[in-house]
Amino acid sequence: IWNATRFVLMRVGDAPVPALAEVRDQLSLGDRWILSRLQRATRAVSDAIDAYRFDEAANAIYQFFWSELCDVYVEITKGAIDKPATRATLLHALDTSMRLLHPLCPFQTEEIWQKLPGRDARWPSTKFCAVAPWPTPDLALVDENAEREMAVVLDAVTMARNVRQESGLGPRAPVKVDLVTQDQDVFAILGRQSALIALLAALSEVNRATSAGYQAPRLSGTQSNGVLDVVVHLEGLIDVDKEKARLQREIERAQKDKAGLEKRFANEDFVKKAPPEVVAEGRATMAALDEKTARLGAALGRLG
Repeated sequence: IWNATRFVLMRVGDAPVPALAEVRDQLSLGDRWILSRLQRATRAVSDAIDAYRFDEAANAIYQFFWSELCDVYVEITKGAIDKPATRATLLHALDTSMRLLHPLCPFQTEEIWQKLPGRDARWPSTKFCAVAPWPTPDLALVDENAEREMAVVLDAVTMARNVRQESGLGPRAPVKVDLVTQDQDVFAILGRQSALIALLAALSEVNRATSAGYQAPRLSGTQSNGVLDVVVHLEGLIDVDKEKARLQREIERAQKDKAGLEKRFANEDFVKKAPPEVVAEGRATMAALDEKTARLGAALGRLG
């Protein structure tokens, strides 16, 4: 929380921060998405607190602040902090997050809230976060279309990062990616948001293609979610022999992990006595290991 806020304050500096209502017609996809997700987080935290489920409240605001605001939106703002709509959205999200977090970590959030640019304009008669109004969801900011479009973007980014990691490439190594789909709506989204995908996944080039007739390069890594294939070009970026050895080690490790789980689940006493969520998690892990093994095997096969 400290690090994210310090970064934001450094980037915003003394630049004016307009009220969100003043820039509603200037919001980008990223702005609309984070505001929509913020409304859902606000509802989740409030409902959990009303039900005295403080663990669920903490998890809801944690998931929003860490996985969506910090991991995604702050990254988007790095190239757009000069835009008034971006500054307004970012400070609105931070202000609301501090008020949602306040019951859980009051001292830290009070210190941060006091330092947020534009606080006096937003809350002229409120001097402390402790007595600031509790956030309520603004249904006008819930944007199903923005969430649907960003889901495609984030799927593409996650798969590109996974291939990069599985191929032993550094997080900033310049890579070229083909985004392949037969879904017309997804194809259109990829066209509109290719620059955002490139920014979030640190890609040097992003191309889109339809599935019909597409042929992946021999030296490439691929991940798919069933609708979208992300094909990362690896020519000139990897040592083929070393990559084949690495993939083989990864396959053997995944197979060993699955064998251990299978042995555990072969014990009927374990299955009967273990909590249902433990059993479900174990089966999900085995399915994920199967998927990983198949994906790594395909990558190994392409290397010849």
